[in-house]
Order: sequence, then structure tokens, then C-alpha cells
Amino acid sequence: MKKIVYWSPVISKIATFNAVIRSAESLKTYSSDYDVTIINTIGEYDEIKNNKHNIKIVDFFKKKKNYSGSGYFKTRISLLKIFLKNFFKLKKFLEQDKPDFLIIHLLTSLPLILLVFFNFKTKFILRISGYPKMNFFRYVLWKIALKKICCVISPTQKTSEYMYNLNVIKKDKIFTIYDPIIKYKQIKELLNQKVNFNNYYIAIGRLTKQKNLFLLLKVFKDLYENNLVKEKLLIIGEGELRTEIIKFINLNNLNNKVILLGYKKNVFKYLFNAKAFLLTSLWEDPGFALIEAAFCRVSLISSDCNNGPREFLEFKNNGFLFKSNSKHDLKQKILEFINSDEMSIKNKKLNALKEAHKFSFFKHYLNLNNLLINENLSKSL
Repeated sequence: MKKIVYWSPVISKIATFNAVIRSAESLKTYSSDYDVTIINTIGEYDEIKNNKHNIKIVDFFKKKKNYSGSGYFKTRISLLKIFLKNFFKLKKFLEQDKPDFLIIHLLTSLPLILLVFFNFKTKFILRISGYPKMNFFRYVLWKIALKKICCVISPTQKTSEYMYNLNVIKKDKIFTIYDPIIKYKQIKELLNQKVNFNNYYIAIGRLTKQKNLFLLLKVFKDLYENNLVKEKLLIIGEGELRTEIIKFINLNNLNNKVILLGYKKNVFKYLFNAKAFLLTSLWEDPGFALIEAAFCRVSLISSDCNNGPREFLEFKNNGFLFKSNSKHDLKQKILEFINSDEMSIKNKKLNALKEAHKFSFFKHYLNLNNLLINENLSKSL
């Protein structure tokens, strides 16, 4: 039985948090060949202890402490503290437990630095979570560490190409494995729940700079003022920009038009009844909510940001792509959607639904399982 360990410290419930849990679940659901563990650095994975899938949760702390995930500097300070407190804990764990694979999602610098300075029997897999912003430190670390790594997993083809073009790892060690986003039975059950709204547009995501929600708010302000749109705009999510967003809504008299719903565990019931899903992010890879919306047969209006949305929508065949961060183009694409004929809308929804099936739990398992039993990778180390 292969021992698989996931390393992904999180201080707020971002999409990667769910990706880690779902990836671990997929291995345990479809195979009895894996002993799966998630490292719990600050208590972020407490909620899945004693889970039905028998995923082990290993605590790296004696006493839980709250870490802030709000604001750029507070977030960076929290991550630095986690790095310092867990550096030797992870080293000791790898030396004593000797897992076959360590799959690295977030705070990747810690295990990669360990890989540079120490030799482990464990094979390291770097999972690219989100579009990687390259700086000097990351480039140098990757250039050195990836010489010793088993392989790199990317969530999109475009990111795999990006990794290859960086010239930090051999092409035959880069693999594209789509995230396990679609769990058919679970989603179908959640779709049946009722909502208190009807006839609305929807956006889902953390209230952060990345999601670029002020662009969306400015466009809808113009559309409302010119009587081009009558439907409400629902925004699901929490984040550090909540206060600023509320202030914008109040100053522009949008209180009865734009509704902040906060974090919602079940977003599917809202997606299923929406007129269209809007994504204005500056970067996504691939964009969980976009794929969930596609599976719920909702029309997609998205920025063409790197890397996921552009690839997923296949240049307008699956939805409406607008130029990233362009207020004018977003407004035009919303109007184009409003004026599109029913058959055109139906075809785009169908194309997006077909694409969403690539992100199922089972397909993720098949691809990840094939990677973990790849003899050529094992021999190359």
C-alpha cells in the first residue's frame, strides 16, 4: 500500500483547501491501494477528522492558534509563522514516517527548501495551485529544487506550457491533471434546495483583489442607471474587501440591486437558478466556481485571464469571454448575452457542460493514479 501525504497549509477556506480534500477523497473512494494523510498545521482540516473515507489527519500543533487570513501583510506574516514552526516538524515527519509521495499544494517553499538541503526517500510532487506569479526568489528556488523533484502537476494545459517555458524542469516531468471539482451525486442533491431569490446574475469568490469585483460593480452600476439590466446581482463570498465593497454599494445606491450573501457552503442551488454566472478575476487556474456553474447549466460570462477561464471557455464556444479588466468589454459581453438567441445560449451551455465533465472526481482519480504508479518516474529519481 502506497503512503500518500498532502501538504497544504491554509489560513482561509480558499478553493485549494477543497481541492486537497477532494483529491484525497478520490484516491480513497476508488482504490484500496493508498494510505492517505493530510497534514494539519493549524487546525484547518479539523472538520474532516473521523471522515468516512478514512483519510488520516496528522496534527503538527499541540495547541491551536488563530492565524489571520485577512489583508496582504497579515496573511504574509501568518504564513511566515507557519513556515518557521513547521520547518523541522515536516523534516522529522518525512524522515520517520517515510511516505512514498508528498503532494505539495500551498506554502510550497517550505518542503522545496527541505528538498534542496536534505535527502528523503519520499518522492515530492509539486502541485501548481493557481496561476503562478513568478518572482526572483521563486524562480531560483524552483530552478534548484525541481532538479530533485518527482514531477509537477498543473491544473490546466496552459500552465503546463508556462512551466515548460520557464526552463526550470524537464518537459517529461510536467503533467496536466484537472482538479476534482464535480462530484455528481453530491451536486444533484444540493441543487434541489430552495433559494429566496429569482431572476438574478451571480458572482462567486473571495472578496479580494484577485476577483476584481469592483469592475463588476462599476459595470452593473452603469447597466442599472441606463435601464439595460433589471435583475439583481448576487455575490457569494467573504474577504478583506467586504467593507470597501459595502461602502461602494451604499454610495451608489445599489442596496436593493446588489446583494452580498457572504460565504455559502452550498453554492449550487444559487447557480442553478441564476440567469448567468460572472467571473471578473485577474487570474484563475482554473476557476472552481466557473466549472461548477458550467455543470449547473448556467451561462458563463468570464474574463480571458490566465489561465483557466480562457482555456475552459475555448475562446467563446462555451460562453462569453471579455478582455481582462476591461469595463467596456465586460459591458458589451453582458449586452451580447442579453441579445443572444435562445439556441445560441443553449449550445454554449451544452459545450460548457461537456467540458465540465473533465473535472469529475473519477477522472481526477484515474489521472492521479496513473501518475502515482508511473514506473518511469520512480526510476528517474
